[in-house]
Order: sequence, then C-alpha cells, then structure tokens
Amino acid sequence: AAAAYPEVRAAIDAPDAHGARVQSTTSRDAAVIPVRNGRALLTLERRLPGNKTMYGLLGGKRDANETLAATAAREAFEKTGHALSDESRRAIEALSDGAFLWCPGAQMHVAVTAVGPGDDDLPTRFDESLANRPGLCTQLGLVWRDVTDLLNFRFRRSHMHSHARAMILQSIDALKEHAANHEEPHAGVEDQSAG
Repeated sequence: AAAAYPEVRAAIDAPDAHGARVQSTTSRDAAVIPVRNGRALLTLERRLPGNKTMYGLLGGKRDANETLAATAAREAFEKTGHALSDESRRAIEALSDGAFLWCPGAQMHVAVTAVGPGDDDLPTRFDESLANRPGLCTQLGLVWRDVTDLLNFRFRRSHMHSHARAMILQSIDALKEHAANHEEPHAGVEDQSAG
C-alpha cells in the first residue's frame, strides 16, 4: 500500500507530520484529578446538549505560554470557584510535563496528584458565580468521591461525562495506586451523587 499511495509512505516515514497526530500532540490543554485519603475531587456539572448533571474533572484550555501544570493549576482554581487552596495549587503547579498523560478521547493531557488537607472542605467553599463562564457547561458544585467509584465501569458510564470517562481510563493505573494506598474513606467528607 505504501508504494501505491505516496501519502501512506509519507505518513509512515514522518508520522508526526500528519493531521490528527500533529494536532493531538501539540495540544497543551490539561486536566488534573486531585486525590486525598482515597477520594478524588470532581466537578458536578451540567453540559449541553441534554443538560444532564454529571461528574467532570478540573481542567480546560491552555492560555498562552502555560505549561501543562500551570494550565491544570489555573483551571482547577477557576473550576473550584477560586476556592482551591494555595497548597493544592502549588502541588499541581509542581507537576512535570512527564506526569501528564495524553488522552486522545478528550484531546487533552491529564495527571493525578495528591493534595493536602486544606481542601477537605472545598465543596462547601465552592462559589458557583466565580466558577462559571458563558458556554456549554455549568459548574454546579464540587464533590469528593471514593477513587474506587472512578475505577468502576458502571459508575463512570452512568455518572460521568464522556470526556471525563476517557481521562479516567487514561489515568486508571495512577488511580488504582491511590486506591490501594488507602483503605478507608475519609471521615468527615460528605459523599454526594450526580443524580
């Protein structure tokens, strides 16, 4: 096929020079999954079309000259209604580019990182007015969920937006490690559901 179709030979010889690969590998959009005491911090959001309330992740589009970690930290701060602690923001900003995995299904990079106790009460400090910008998604709140929920296919399928499911799958090994390192759910953090 390569001899008959020069564009196939060119794609084999220089795969990074062709369409979707170039676009996907150059995207600097980023998300982060903050974890603490066996729980992951998720957004509770409503997206068009359909307006179904489901879980999402903290992340979004890169601003000019940002690293993946800077994008993830800024987006996490914004999506938490500017309530994310400085400690957690610094933990996210300290991630290397190597900590982020490319997720083709969401067209962005994702990392999992442990955060400190300063955000145990983050869902109660969430400010919806600061977390929302005009667009297709409305942030309704924040929720700490057991990491084991994220490892469950049925939970992801029923309660998470498709792009968040894709990023969870990309991060599954890191999430399994966090689940294995914690046996008991964090006491005092209220569990909420998406619907």
